[in-house]
Amino acid sequence: MPWREYNIDNQIEIVRLHSLFEEVLSVGYDFPGEKHDFWECVYVVSGSVRASGDGQVYNVSAGEIIFHKPLEFHKLTAENGAGIFIFTFTPEGTLIDYFKNKIFRLLPEQQSIIQELIRFAQTRNKDTDLKKIQREFRYIEKFKDDKVYLQIIAAYIKLLLLSLYDNSRAVLAFDNHPDALVYKNAVSYMNNNIRKSITTAEIASYCSVSLATLKRIFDKYAGISIHQYFLKLKINAASELLKSGRETGKNPSSFKS
Repeated sequence: MPWREYNIDNQIEIVRLHSLFEEVLSVGYDFPGEKHDFWECVYVVSGSVRASGDGQVYNVSAGEIIFHKPLEFHKLTAENGAGIFIFTFTPEGTLIDYFKNKIFRLLPEQQSIIQELIRFAQTRNKDTDLKKIQREFRYIEKFKDDKVYLQIIAAYIKLLLLSLYDNSRAVLAFDNHPDALVYKNAVSYMNNNIRKSITTAEIASYCSVSLATLKRIFDKYAGISIHQYFLKLKINAASELLKSGRETGKNPSSFKS
């Protein structure tokens, strides 16, 4: 019998882990905005959270997962409390682009993958005093030099991503609160004028709100000032231009408050 060969062209690999932990968020929990140069996934185990990223505001419920791509400024709030599982990673492969700006409602088999991942991490850390380890690294720190443990974690994450790509229910869970719409319009205006010097007053005028209202909205959804947010967008844009080998042509600090 002649044997055949079936080449496997790996579409995605997890090459680095940065954090892995679960947490029960108290009522009124409000995590300050942040950005980093790797991917972040927030899976909601129970309750619901409000997540913002790239100027959009999302309501993410139990059984759903949201992806934050590298250099995306994001923020998390749980007004009524929630249980969450978060992992951050650096991938390789073209498949990862599929997950940009997406939220998925996990199928039962996909929820099982995450449940097995959590169970594996919990079991291997059962004799560890997790309270003595910084939250973000609870399920990694003890085994940071254990290549097999880390590869098993990476395998679970890879399996989840492949399953989501192969059979998924991507959902649009936009928050349609008037404040969320103003926030979206303000960030869109900033992005459309990324190489210009615009003032906070101009942004407020574009959004048809007072400057005080706009500042309150950015504090709510971004956790930083309008000025700081625009600078972050400029820096991100400059980084992308540098990566592509082009000249930026503008000073990222040319924002007027």
